[in-house]
Amino acid sequence: MISKIGVPIEGFSAFSRKVAAEGAVLLKNNHQTLPCEWTHRAASYISSCQFDWYKWD
Repeated sequence: MISKIGVPIEGFSAFSRKVAAEGAVLLKNNHQTLPCEWTHRAASYISSCQFDWYKWD
């Protein structure tokens, strides 16, 4: 078996960009309808293997 680690797969980068663009979701909390109570301004970055919060005041 030949290792393919580090070997670029044709079309993978274009496919990755398309999936990332289609998978991004931004929510706007019009009329306070989302079940969120924010006491601080925060941004969350969530992926399949991490959940990080970044706060600023």
